[in-house]
Amino acid sequence: MRYAGTFLLLIAAAAPLPATEIHDDIDADTGWRVITAQAGQTKIRVVPAAGFNVFSIEHAGRELLKTPPTLADLPGVSYGAPLLYPSPNRVRNAQFTFADKTYHFDANDGTNFIHGLVHNVPWTVRRTEVDAHQAVIEAELVFAPGNKHYEAFPLKHTLRVAVTVRAEGVSWEYEVDNTHGKSKVPFGFALHPWILYQGERKNTFLTIPAAHWMEAENLLPTGKLVDLEGTAFDARAAKSLEGFVIDDVYSGMQSDHPTVADFRDVGIQLSLVASDDFTHLVVYTPENKNWFCVENQTCSTDAHNLYQQGLKAESHLLVAEPGETLSGTVHYRISDARGHKFSRWEKAIRKFETQGRQQPPEAGGTLFVGSSSIRFWDLPKYFPDRPVINHGFGGSQMIDSLYFADRIVLPYQPSTIVVYAGDNDIAGGQSPETVAEDFQRFARKIHAALPETKIVYIAIKPSLRRWNLYEQMANANALISAFADTDERITFADIAKPMLNEQGTPKPELFIKDGLHLSPAGYELWTSVIEPLLPRAN
Repeated sequence: MRYAGTFLLLIAAAAPLPATEIHDDIDADTGWRVITAQAGQTKIRVVPAAGFNVFSIEHAGRELLKTPPTLADLPGVSYGAPLLYPSPNRVRNAQFTFADKTYHFDANDGTNFIHGLVHNVPWTVRRTEVDAHQAVIEAELVFAPGNKHYEAFPLKHTLRVAVTVRAEGVSWEYEVDNTHGKSKVPFGFALHPWILYQGERKNTFLTIPAAHWMEAENLLPTGKLVDLEGTAFDARAAKSLEGFVIDDVYSGMQSDHPTVADFRDVGIQLSLVASDDFTHLVVYTPENKNWFCVENQTCSTDAHNLYQQGLKAESHLLVAEPGETLSGTVHYRISDARGHKFSRWEKAIRKFETQGRQQPPEAGGTLFVGSSSIRFWDLPKYFPDRPVINHGFGGSQMIDSLYFADRIVLPYQPSTIVVYAGDNDIAGGQSPETVAEDFQRFARKIHAALPETKIVYIAIKPSLRRWNLYEQMANANALISAFADTDERITFADIAKPMLNEQGTPKPELFIKDGLHLSPAGYELWTSVIEPLLPRAN
């Protein structure tokens, strides 16, 4: 199984980061095993005996989920982030038919069945792992004769879920393993998080980038898809939850467009990013509660019955064929108090991850990260004798390199990291002090995981287009240079001075027509400054 991260609350650099760890406790009242996993300031607690429910997520001391008063109250779906399978939410009349076989469930919501079979049964933990970057807990539930859940869904297969915790947050990856099965397994998988309001409801905004709302009768979708334009359910632009009371299904979700909960009282944004198989979203926002639910689902509510009616696209019911394994991921991510939009880079970051899997570089290389000045740099041409990795993503700021370091820097274990960021920060209104603080946090993050790695920070360049901002950029450079002087592992590369002419203004020949990005002559100059600062090439 692959592990890709993400649920992020950015924190002050001065705060010491706890170690990455996993430890077990036994609850005195229930006798259940409670696994606590922590990476940095993100901590989760999970009970395998109660549906492998991650019933608590804390970040920097802030609880994000509705937790049970006692552990004995946990079974069910009213706390934490229960797993729903094989039928997310309601099944009409507590039954469905698939491949000429009818499956019957115990009605627990009037005449309907709700919330699946796996949230209140014991799971088996198969693996726990800890390294410098993450803690992983993997558990499974086997559907086989003798198990209660098998009686209602008698198809031999295995459901696995891996929960990964990093300093930035938490992710889930599921696998439906039908490798040894002889029958098709029709299923849906979902997370049902009970998210606590972080401040007042009226100042909590939700963005739902769905294509459609699903018409429903008595909380069961009819299968009809409704264009959101002009409806009360349209939350494609941020919508306050004040007065927005729904229990409805959205469809047409896309992996590169996360659902975002914006807690404006405390300056936190929670983004829910899921793989392409999570096409549906259930949103439940009842009145007079201190929580709400935003449920990523791989199918619609009552998907099995809609599928049987011929509504295959509308239901998006997944079917694991004999010999097949299907999988998907859900990531939770939080931006800092600036309301910074990290999700805009998700496509670029995933591309880097894909490249890294397809052509994994050897550890110990030189990794360049930062904004477009890195992205446009033809590194193999200018550094032909070095193993180089280009992880530049245009328009990014220093905080973006910090945020995504766990995914695009640390896994590559570079011996040297070359950073160019801060240019867009100042242009975007950030102060020199903020830029310097973000770089310090980046450096501390890197050295917490890779203490021997060298970091070269390229000074924010003077440019024709942003010359009016250069005084602030120079102030940021001075702060970062002073910080670099305190750590022999950090080098400040002053490319700014040689980019100025005798009059003290930027040399035009160093830029292309836009007056911002470097020409070949500009990159020649940068290379002449950077190359001597790097370790001797092999």
